[in-house]
Amino acid sequence: MKKSRTATTELVKVSDITLEGLADLYTSQIAKEDKQPVRGDFNLARLPYFALGDKKADRFRNLYLEIKAGEDEDEASAIWEVKHDTDLGLPGSFDRYVWTGILLKLSEVTNNGTLPFPEFIEIGSFSGFLKLIGKRSDGGKNIAVLRESIERLSVTTCVSKKSFNCPSAGGYLGQVFQLIDGWGFVGESDGNGGVYERNFVRLNSFVRKNLESGYITLIDVMLLQTLKTEIAKQLYQLLSYRFWQAGTKKRSYWTVTWQHLAKYLAVRSWPDAKTARRLLKPALLELKDKGYINDWKWDADKITFFAGDAYVKEHAARVQAWDSYQSRQKTIKPKQLESAAPPEVQLEPKSYYHLIPLASRWATGYDPSPQELLQRNCTLADLEAVVKAENMDTKRADKV
Repeated sequence: MKKSRTATTELVKVSDITLEGLADLYTSQIAKEDKQPVRGDFNLARLPYFALGDKKADRFRNLYLEIKAGEDEDEASAIWEVKHDTDLGLPGSFDRYVWTGILLKLSEVTNNGTLPFPEFIEIGSFSGFLKLIGKRSDGGKNIAVLRESIERLSVTTCVSKKSFNCPSAGGYLGQVFQLIDGWGFVGESDGNGGVYERNFVRLNSFVRKNLESGYITLIDVMLLQTLKTEIAKQLYQLLSYRFWQAGTKKRSYWTVTWQHLAKYLAVRSWPDAKTARRLLKPALLELKDKGYINDWKWDADKITFFAGDAYVKEHAARVQAWDSYQSRQKTIKPKQLESAAPPEVQLEPKSYYHLIPLASRWATGYDPSPQELLQRNCTLADLEAVVKAENMDTKRADKV
């Protein structure tokens, strides 16, 4: 392979999921409007979760990764395992788009992470959500696969033996969990004699804490949706983490063996270096064309990736987001609620801002359904407390 001259870049300081034969259901429909980078859990940039490939052998297996404390360690210091559901298999490429869409919805309701994070995230209509993630809504087939994808994200089991980091919950966890703890679809029974009136999901508490506390990576949605090769989509987020890690050591490159890279990318099998080079090349050319890598270099079984200008811009945005978060933590003092409600329904100081729109409607006489209260994890007494705390004008004569 003819190589261009390699140059390092200075960093700023600091299948679709469908199984065989179903891939043709999807046609990329990239939205014309620009999408800002979305905040994602930092762990999912460094730990494999989405399977590479849509054959049954790719999807119906578990992912297993041993993480060494150092190159000379004989035993694993941490283990990460993703266990597939026996009916639905591992999450794949389409599920990655769905997960990114959920993060986009979360970004909307939290004003890009500046407002408290709700327990339940409304995802809107299925057709609107498909458009958001760049997929065509052609009726029942795509919607059925979208629903199945959300279920798959909810039943895929992650096993962390000191591999998944949640700084605000004590650091590297020994836990078994799913990325999504629950979901509800319009028209389905809510288990209390009614039906859900909104489509929603509930994130795992560790993931939510990471997103809320700033333990994040930034996902360039437009870049992700325009990448054509599945390896490039997988490699993009891994390099985002590895380039950041290299930057902490004053480097702008990352070197790894192809054997380890295969594990990080959740590849089922690369039998030899020749195969690895052949299958990686289209993804590397694509990432270089996008400016995310400046170049790459092979040395026997090792490959070195050099950060490109697109990554440098992403890194600068990450630093800015972190600085903004730190600044808010130092300067923002949330209003204390002065509620007439009994003590047991008193709201936590930071938890009520996402209730303001519904509280404002309640103050004008609107009566929310039990499902709306459930999705926001609140009561009528909570809404009354918010109305009083925000000094809203109210036409209600009744009190909770």
